[in-house]
Amino acid sequence: MSPVSLHSLSDPHFSADTTAWLAAIVEDSTDAILSKTLDGTITSWNAGAERLFGYSREEAVGRPISLIIPEERLHEEADIVARLRLGERIGRFETVRCTREAVPVHVEVAISPLRNADGTIIGASTIARDISERLRHANEQALLLSEMKHRVKNLLSIVQGLISIGGRRADDVQTFTEELNARITSLAAAQSLVLHSEDRADDPRRDPRGGDGTLWR
Repeated sequence: MSPVSLHSLSDPHFSADTTAWLAAIVEDSTDAILSKTLDGTITSWNAGAERLFGYSREEAVGRPISLIIPEERLHEEADIVARLRLGERIGRFETVRCTREAVPVHVEVAISPLRNADGTIIGASTIARDISERLRHANEQALLLSEMKHRVKNLLSIVQGLISIGGRRADDVQTFTEELNARITSLAAAQSLVLHSEDRADDPRRDPRGGDGTLWR
């Protein structure tokens, strides 16, 4: 491949090829990529935007960007436009947009100003990425951690209670140790039984007729 020079960049054929190449990258992106004028009119809409928001290119282009912004988030657009007019590139931030079915979708958005040949800002390009799955996993992890903390706290409270009761009843250290070990062993066995019962209840192979848990498909 021959080296690219400043002269070749001005060649109409090279420019057309480059434009087509960039357009293909945008169109094939898994992210939603769109552009709009400063008054908020959508001017381009790739396949990723169609998948994320549910509107076809024909339905979206020419309509206001408020098409995908929940009413309670419209104030964000005014702030974005004000910053774009100053030439700011708005770094990635998390927000909520809505689909054609009015379903809220959590997205990570990055917005950059678009300029014409004279350098005048005429609009903005937006890249939006669906982060719903990432947030769902984060929430699940937070719930799991909270449950673990709750169980550990309860377990420690029970052990403290056993120590307190055993200390008052035992006549010597050996008796106290033996009784405490026996109580903790019983507690562990009971906990294991509860966990086993929960696992059996959640097992998809369990007979839907219920019963004592011994019937299987």
